[in-house]
Amino acid sequence: MNLDQLADIVEPAQIPWTPQTIGWWLLLAAVVITIAAAAWRAHRHRVANAYRREALRELDELARPTTGQVNAILKRAAMVAYSRDEVATLTGANWATFLGKARGAPEPSEQVAAVLADGYGRDTRDGHQVLPYARQWLATHHRRSGVIDDV
Repeated sequence: MNLDQLADIVEPAQIPWTPQTIGWWLLLAAVVITIAAAAWRAHRHRVANAYRREALRELDELARPTTGQVNAILKRAAMVAYSRDEVATLTGANWATFLGKARGAPEPSEQVAAVLADGYGRDTRDGHQVLPYARQWLATHHRRSGVIDDV
């Protein structure tokens, strides 16, 4: 047998990496849609809770917090989370009751509620005793629903 008579080796066709059936394309589309929806929801959640981060940052920046300053920060955050009509007129004991009755928010202890109620406005008393409650309230309250109407 002569080498000139030999045929070249025939290589098999390349296997494509793209899906060949409709099921894989549908699965890929479902995965892409799910990832896009999760990213959009995470973005909306982050934007909706920007007021919380801003209020917590303001609390952290207070060198010598007073109860008046803490109440002012809480009031601004509450007016974003709830309607201005519900929150703007609250002062004293009604303000402390509102904070405790907001859905998902912790009830303030009697001492903290008294300090928040008495320390409204231009109070210059030390606000360190209400800072932990303020941070917890900002982190746990739920927006726009579950606020009591009788405060």
